[in-house]
Amino acid sequence: MTFSLRCPRILPSVGLLCLALLAITKPSAAQKFAYVTNHDSNNVSAYGINANGSLTLVPGSPFPTGNPLWPSPSSVAVDPTGQFVYVVGGNNSGKVSAYKIVSTPPGALMLVGTQPAGANPLSVAVDPDGQFVYVGHRGRDGPTTSEVWAYTINADGSLTPVPCSPFPAGGSPGSVAVDPTGQFVYVGHTSFYFSNTISAYVIKRLGGLVPLGGLPGAGWQLTVDPTGQFLYVANGGGVSAYRIDFCTGALTFVGTYSTGLDAFSVAVDPTGQFVYVVNGGNNNVSAFTINGNGSLTVVAGSPFANHPGGSGAYSVAVDSTGSFVYVTNVVSNNVSAYQIDTIGNTGALTKVPGSPFANAPSTRGAFSVATTP
Repeated sequence: MTFSLRCPRILPSVGLLCLALLAITKPSAAQKFAYVTNHDSNNVSAYGINANGSLTLVPGSPFPTGNPLWPSPSSVAVDPTGQFVYVVGGNNSGKVSAYKIVSTPPGALMLVGTQPAGANPLSVAVDPDGQFVYVGHRGRDGPTTSEVWAYTINADGSLTPVPCSPFPAGGSPGSVAVDPTGQFVYVGHTSFYFSNTISAYVIKRLGGLVPLGGLPGAGWQLTVDPTGQFLYVANGGGVSAYRIDFCTGALTFVGTYSTGLDAFSVAVDPTGQFVYVVNGGNNNVSAFTINGNGSLTVVAGSPFANHPGGSGAYSVAVDSTGSFVYVTNVVSNNVSAYQIDTIGNTGALTKVPGSPFANAPSTRGAFSVATTP
């Protein structure tokens, strides 16, 4: 069995060299973008992120998915080079759509291809080197047909299934995350089929997956912090923390921390200091500071209320500068923007002027959000 080890954090000098090389070889655009799937209108909206964190719709938004039968695109991910966007969703007709981010107009999406992704793909993630895409698929027959589909990213951003894909997942894989070293994949199983587990996999050289086993801990969405030390899971009424064993990928439970009702989505800021959780039932955002052992401390003032005009908070993302938090609102069909207190370094949130920001007129149900690196 051959594993691909990328920028390991246990070797600081090697890690710094890897990061320096990535900075040289991977392009970076001054303009940043946010992409939002529209669950009830079968398309994707693109926004330019302005210097103050406000959002401006990209001309041409929304952009159609790659399958006219899709009623519900559910998840979006951006590759680490900021060149490609991947979207999944569907009801018994699921595919993963691949887009190239184009420069005319800046941030617009050009469809470059689709691939089958099982009956009901719910989540998509890209590995940190931009080589592979992973999709969690809830089968028609529940745990017996649930899988993780794996793809290689081609030069134009299109996808090719990796050998032996798909891989058995069990349960209902509602969320997929890849650790920042590119060694492990984690899948959170929602309680839809009462599996109540988190599955872990080792990534093989060609992108295939070897299962490491399961661990109790159902959740709506999960994410790995940027150091690769901790996994956080939004589990309906709170957020659970786990430590990741660097050598094996195994998880050790740290604790569960109360949030609000219907904690649907979780994100970690790029500095690895703060965790943000969307509470759909309370229409607000909980904020925590990450302690050295991965445990969490509530940020003063948390939870932070949604802005007037924003309702049905569902998905959360933090921009690549660690300055802004974006939350999709399914009911009001818009996006709320918050500024992170980076001056006092408290992690507290304040409203970005103009928030929430309107979606394109022909859209419904702003659902999942991702930002460019």
